Amino acid sequence: MQLTAQVCHLEEELGSELHDDNLRDAARAILKLIPPDSATVHRLQVLFGDSSISVDDPQPTVENMFFCDSPSQVLYNLEVLYALLMPAADPLSDKAFEFQMNFLRCTAAHVILEMLTKNNFLPKADVATKRSAYLTVLKICKLLLSVLGHVMYRCLEESSMPGDQECPDGMVQRCPVSVLKHALASVPNVSTEFMLRNVACQVADSYADRVAAGEYGECPLVAAAMMWEIPGADTIRAVIRLAWASCFGNLHLQDHDLFNQQLGDSQPSPDDILVCKEALEVLTVALVLSPSTLDSLSKEKMCEKFIIDLVLRCNNRSVRVAAAEQFLIMSSLGTTQQFLQLCIALLFNVLHTHVMEYAQNSHEYFQLLCQLLNFAYLYQCNVNIADQLLANEIVWLKKIRETVKESGETGVEEAVLEGHLGIAKELLNFLPPEKKYQLGSDEKTGMNLIKELVEDFIFPASKLMLHLQRTGELIPDQAVPVCSTPQSLNSACELLVSLCVGCVPNMKLLTTMLTDMFYSERDEPLVDWDYLPPVGPRPHKGFVGLKNAGATCYMNSVLQQLYMVES
Repeated sequence: MQLTAQVCHLEEELGSELHDDNLRDAARAILKLIPPDSATVHRLQVLFGDSSISVDDPQPTVENMFFCDSPSQVLYNLEVLYALLMPAADPLSDKAFEFQMNFLRCTAAHVILEMLTKNNFLPKADVATKRSAYLTVLKICKLLLSVLGHVMYRCLEESSMPGDQECPDGMVQRCPVSVLKHALASVPNVSTEFMLRNVACQVADSYADRVAAGEYGECPLVAAAMMWEIPGADTIRAVIRLAWASCFGNLHLQDHDLFNQQLGDSQPSPDDILVCKEALEVLTVALVLSPSTLDSLSKEKMCEKFIIDLVLRCNNRSVRVAAAEQFLIMSSLGTTQQFLQLCIALLFNVLHTHVMEYAQNSHEYFQLLCQLLNFAYLYQCNVNIADQLLANEIVWLKKIRETVKESGETGVEEAVLEGHLGIAKELLNFLPPEKKYQLGSDEKTGMNLIKELVEDFIFPASKLMLHLQRTGELIPDQAVPVCSTPQSLNSACELLVSLCVGCVPNMKLLTTMLTDMFYSERDEPLVDWDYLPPVGPRPHKGFVGLKNAGATCYMNSVLQQLYMVES
C-alpha cells in the first residue's frame, strides 16, 4: 500500500478510536482525493475474476477484504470497488467494461447483497463508518440489480410467457416479465441515474449476446435471478430496515425490530438522508426483480408502519418526497393490484389521525394518495367504497366552509385543505356523470358543490359585488375565502374542472356563474388606461393593447399605441 494511504488509514483508525470526528473525516477526505492504492485495486481485480494479475500473499478473499477487523479498511475497499465499477472519468470505457463484466460473472459478486443481511459486517464500526459503508454498498447493489434486471429482460422471451390472467377474486394477474419491462423504463431514475442505466444496458446486452453465442456459460447470479430468486426476501427486508432507521437518524437500530421501536422525531443528518434515499431506490429496483415479495410484504403490519413513517412522520421533506416517489413506483410493480389497494386503504386509515398530528409534513402524504388514486383510475383498479370516501370528503369541506364563516379561519394547515380538495377531485373520476350532477348542480339533492366552491372557496368578494349590483344592498358577511393560498386555490379550481368533465349541467352552471360575476352586460366597457388590470368587456371602438400598469410600462404602452395609429 502506498505510504500516503497507509498514513491516512492510521489517522482514520485513530480518529474513530478516539471519537475525534474531525480527524477521522479529514483522513477520509484525503483518501478520496488521492489515487486509489494500486495493491488494493489489484486484489479486487483478482477477487472478482481477473486471473491474469498476480498479487502477494495472502490471496484476496471475501473475508479478508470485506469482513476483516478494520472498519476503515473495509470502507476503503468498498469505495475502491465502486470506483472500479463506475469510474468518474468514463464508466463506459473498455477498461471499466471489462471489470464490470468480470464482476457480474464472478461467484463472489453475491457477497455485496449479503453485506446487507450478515451480522458480521462491520460489527465494531462507529455510526459514521457504517453510514459511509452502507451508502457505498447500496450504490453497488443498485448497479448489480439493474444489470440483472436488464439481463433478465433480454433473456426471457415475453412472447413465451403467459399473458395477464384474471384470478378467482377478480384481480388481474399480470405477467412478471411485462411488469419487468414496464419497470425498467423508469427504474432506476431516468434523470438522475442516466449513466448507471447506460452501464447496465451495455453490460446486460453484451452478456446476453455472448451467452447466446456460446462464449459464456450462465453465471450463478444470473441463473438465480432468472428463477426470480434474487434478491431474496431477507435482503429486501434488510434494505427496508436500513431506509427506515436512517430516515430518523437512528442507523444503530437497523438490526433491531423497528416495528416496535420508538424512532422519535429527530432530524436526520445529510449523510443519513443520502443513505435513506439510496436505500429507497435500491428497494424499488429489488422489488422489480422480486414481485412476489412485494405481494407478501403487503400483508405485513411492518410494511404499513414503514410507509407512514417515511411519507408522513419523517421531518425531512426531501426524504418524504423521495419516499412518495418510490412508493408510487412500487405500487405499479406488483403482479396483482393488491399492494396498490393496500397503500390507498392504509393512507385513508390515517387521514383523520396521524395526518392531523403531523399536518406540517402532510403535503407529500396527500400528493402520494392523490397519485395512487389517479393511477388506480387510469388502470381500472377497483377502489372500495369510493362513493363513501367522496361523501366523507364533501362533508369535511362543508365543515371547513362553516368554520370560515364563523371564525374567518379554516383552523387547519393549508396543506391539509389542499390535500382534501385533491382527494375529492381524484375520487370524482370514479363517478358517472349522473352522480356528478347530483353533487354539483342538482337542486333536489341540496349539495350545490359548484356554487359553494365558486362563492365561498374561491370568489367570495365577487359574490358580494354581484349581490350589490343586483340589489343595491351589501351583504354584512365578510368576504373571507376558504382557499387563501395559490396552492389551495389551484386545487379548488381543479375540483371544479373534475365536476364538469363529462357533465353538461355542471358546466352550464359554472359558466353562468363566472359570466355573471366577471362579464356582466351591466358593466361599462373599458375605455381608460388604469393602473389595475380589470376584467370586463372590450370597447366597440378605440385603441386596444397593454394596460399601463401604474406607469411602470408607460413607454411600452405609448409605443404600442403609436404603432396602431392609422397611416
